[in-house]
Amino acid sequence: MTLTETTVTYHDQGSTLIGFMAAPATIAAGTKLPAVLIIHDWKGIGDYVRERARILARKGYVAFAVDQYGDGKHAATHEEAAALMQAYTKDSTFALNRTLAGLNQLIAHPHVDASKIVCYGYCFGGTCCLELARHNAPVAGVAGFHAGLQSFSGASNKNIKTRVAMFHGYNDPWISREAVQNFTKELSEAQVDFTFVDFGNTVHAFTVPGINNPPAMIYNESSDKQSWAYFEFWLHHITLGGAKSGAPDCCNKGDAGAASCH
Repeated sequence: MTLTETTVTYHDQGSTLIGFMAAPATIAAGTKLPAVLIIHDWKGIGDYVRERARILARKGYVAFAVDQYGDGKHAATHEEAAALMQAYTKDSTFALNRTLAGLNQLIAHPHVDASKIVCYGYCFGGTCCLELARHNAPVAGVAGFHAGLQSFSGASNKNIKTRVAMFHGYNDPWISREAVQNFTKELSEAQVDFTFVDFGNTVHAFTVPGINNPPAMIYNESSDKQSWAYFEFWLHHITLGGAKSGAPDCCNKGDAGAASCH
């Protein structure tokens, strides 16, 4: 599928933000597509989330990788990443508004079905998605890969009304089993439609190719691939009425099986 790729400059609370949007190149007039808001990990927007946006756009979604830190910042080291994240999360209202700024950019896209927007992210980004859900933002679901489960603002998980999917390393030393149990207990008590998948022999950052900083952060190819497959199934179920790998109604399957919109 041919894509339209756009660098999106937007603004929030005095900062210039530089996101990346990918969508099918040809969309029928008046057609509304499901959409995905992608939030980067603690290092900032980079090539990994841009490529995920392309992958989802080829499936027929409008995908927007946001810039949470501003000016397209991307940390070169874990120390820089920690400093960026700490500066961002110290003001929970600022943090929530920054995520909402990205969501509003996606909602404003002329071909986005605002009732079928899912937000997902990695590590810090997954926590940002959960904050949207805790504050009842208009999203059809939120998901996270090795996401922090604690709220920036102290908001309760019992406020969540939308669907939730979390993909987690069972051996992640930064997220205790007690934290997992409390999180899932609160979601269950609030009757949230949630999925929580633990991957055995898997620690933090398991989706980051090449990372090898034991014992906390190690890439796990099997868990990476499985979690993405589970996420896609969950995403399609929410946005496409249970389809496993189909495309939105605007798209037709060509002879080679590739989806093309017209």
